[in-house]
Amino acid sequence: MKKILLILIALGVVVSLVLVSLPLFLDVERYKNQFIDSIFEMTGIKVEVTGQVELSFFPVPKVRVHGVNVPNSVNASSSNLLTVQTIEAKSSFQGILAGSLDIDTVKVINPVMELERTSDGNASWHMFLRSFNANMASSQIDVPKQIIVQNGYVLFHDNGYRLAFDYINVDMKFGSFYGPYTANGSFELAGSNMGIKLHIGHLKDDDSKLNIDLSSQYVSGSLKGAMQNGILIGNVDTNIHN
Repeated sequence: MKKILLILIALGVVVSLVLVSLPLFLDVERYKNQFIDSIFEMTGIKVEVTGQVELSFFPVPKVRVHGVNVPNSVNASSSNLLTVQTIEAKSSFQGILAGSLDIDTVKVINPVMELERTSDGNASWHMFLRSFNANMASSQIDVPKQIIVQNGYVLFHDNGYRLAFDYINVDMKFGSFYGPYTANGSFELAGSNMGIKLHIGHLKDDDSKLNIDLSSQYVSGSLKGAMQNGILIGNVDTNIHN
């Protein structure tokens, strides 16, 4: 029994060493290019990667991409619409060893998004939405089952008016590219912590259900309705806490 235990421990050490050293023998640049191509296929946006790409197999296969940027429109004051410190994607052993990214879960760490009304009167995010909507026509797009946002920040500004959403932490789940979608999390707005729960039905349904619940220490509210022919129809309920 003691010999069997020692053999199992030795095998465990060997396997661990192999998993730790395996990234040294793989072409990291290939995964960087595949990451950029995957984002383009899902969103129609060409992202820039300014940092390093890291592979790890222990305890689970992961790809970490550092310094991910989405360029802004030419008239925006900020050079990037979105800047992400690190994107961590969990893949399968088979996918990474085969040179492809079979992504199941994505963690977006410290993203910063700047939305603004530019000097020409246009919204800086319209370019992104046009590209994203164009990709909606494709039904061959695979998306991760789960996307987790950690410590996000969104800033909107228009001629001196500023609105900031800080400390955004959200766990989102996707049935497919077209839904259904669910999200649970929290964010800070004007110094107040807000909780959020969201459910959106399948976007290709004629009557796609939409439920959004917001809650804070002082007020809570909900939006329940449906998207019909691109128009939101529903009811809004609010409750002020004493």
